[in-house]
Amino acid sequence: MYGVVILMLIVAFLLILMGFILLSLGGEREIRGGGVLIIGPLPIIFGTDQRVAKGLIILALILTIVTFMIFVMGWLR
Repeated sequence: MYGVVILMLIVAFLLILMGFILLSLGGEREIRGGGVLIIGPLPIIFGTDQRVAKGLIILALILTIVTFMIFVMGWLR
């Protein structure tokens, strides 16, 4: 169970690192961003434009499903 959590943390760290590297290699670009704040079962999504917000909605759904699956697997043991 803890192995999955550690693996998710490592993947998240590597994705953030890869994003910073790609941003530093690129030239002048328009930077878009956003975030998802999950409080209990409710995600709060914010972004600089609609395209970013739509991607974050999909990400929030995926994270909610993965979290629910990990929770259910813990109860089945």
